Amino acid sequence: MKKAIYYFFLVFIIVVLASCSPSRFSYEPKDISDNDLKIISNNAYITNLNPNGATLDNNEFIAIDDSNNKLVEISYKLPNGFYFLNYNQHIVLATNKKGELLLYNTKTKAKHLFNIKFTIVSCSFKDGIVAMVMSDNSIAIYDTNKREFLLKEYFSKVKLVSIKIASPIFYKNAIFFPTLDGKIVVTSYNNVLEKINIAQSSLVKNIIFFKIKNQYLVVATRHKLLSIKLDKSNQVKELDIDIKDIKLGNNFIYTASLQGDVSKIDYSLNIIKKQNFKFANFYTLGIGKQYIWVVEKNDLIIKINKNFSSYKVLELSFDSNYKTMAILDRLYFDDNILELK
Repeated sequence: MKKAIYYFFLVFIIVVLASCSPSRFSYEPKDISDNDLKIISNNAYITNLNPNGATLDNNEFIAIDDSNNKLVEISYKLPNGFYFLNYNQHIVLATNKKGELLLYNTKTKAKHLFNIKFTIVSCSFKDGIVAMVMSDNSIAIYDTNKREFLLKEYFSKVKLVSIKIASPIFYKNAIFFPTLDGKIVVTSYNNVLEKINIAQSSLVKNIIFFKIKNQYLVVATRHKLLSIKLDKSNQVKELDIDIKDIKLGNNFIYTASLQGDVSKIDYSLNIIKKQNFKFANFYTLGIGKQYIWVVEKNDLIIKINKNFSSYKVLELSFDSNYKTMAILDRLYFDDNILELK
């Protein structure tokens, strides 16, 4: 009798799972507009990406200059085995699996190699100083002129991290570090000043977005968005949201969520506009001059008016085996580039 009941429930579960086929839980737009997208060939695929840019399979790279929020055109190829990390003060920062740090000056064309002996997952540069986050969840401050560490601090090791790993920020006389276990660590150039725990219950805790805009420090993990006002008030706002991608506009934060929501949020974390696309599985989000663009896994791209009054769904054929990333007003997919209007 027990066996009969067991097999009955087993068959029941199989039938239920079969009826819940992927097609039943895929985004199905009511209408697909004519494709007027202008796609150009890039002749290279993304092999490694981070919030500051990407490395291509021909050793070229895509870099964002945070000082003016523009793409940087650099005619320099990384050595084999190196991948791009960041670009600050005309310095390209790259690393490899051996724990070496490469600095390339785009003005003087000078190259310097440093044997850090740790795997670097993110870093930033200012006036000869490199702030680094390591794969073992340690943070470090390194003086490239003296070739020595000024500070190294260890935190709890983590087993899982998102591939989107944020970089440290130099702010006035301090450095803000985003750790892999979901902390903001504030340091001077020699000492730890403060630790703020952001992610507490999530399995994947690392900070995936970490930028200063309009005097706000905007911080995101996979499941939380924070805004910290960098003034005397130090006002902190929080918003629970399952983030697939996040980008900053001049006056708003834009997010694409796991639940298929695309949201327009002010820097005090008030949700100004939100549009849901049922069962949508978003890859990346980009900001053009007129529209917000989100790529959906079923060979679709959604173009949303910035006031969220209307949207269009267009076909965009891409290979999910390759990395897809929106960088400022460009979408990089397969070996192609789409200019986002």
